[in-house]
Amino acid sequence: QSLIATLSEHDEGVESIVMNASEKLLFSASLDKKVVLWNLETYTSICTLSTEFPIRTISFSFDNDYLIAISKGKNKDIAFWPLEKNEGAFRINVPLKGISNCYLTPNNEILATQNKNSSISFWHI
Repeated sequence: QSLIATLSEHDEGVESIVMNASEKLLFSASLDKKVVLWNLETYTSICTLSTEFPIRTISFSFDNDYLIAISKGKNKDIAFWPLEKNEGAFRINVPLKGISNCYLTPNNEILATQNKNSSISFWHI
């Protein structure tokens, strides 16, 4: 085995990564409040998305239309970035602490959150 590349653009620890279906793009999320989009053919950064909160985890919506970022710490925010449309990001605030993961239904209307208090919650978006 041999190292192919090391991607370093974050100022603090990387908490989560996701790769798109074509395996040509990678998103990395960090405590530095940034999501970096990487080109995996050249191992270079394409752009950086900023949030107002440190990020615990990122994921794609079911249809890959949105990148979803979940806040870490005391914040209760979830940010959504449209990946194909020329729309701005939007954010929702949920009255729960410790969301560790989420799932957006195929119609992009209901968000399920996995919570640190041993529960799963459902939200209309």
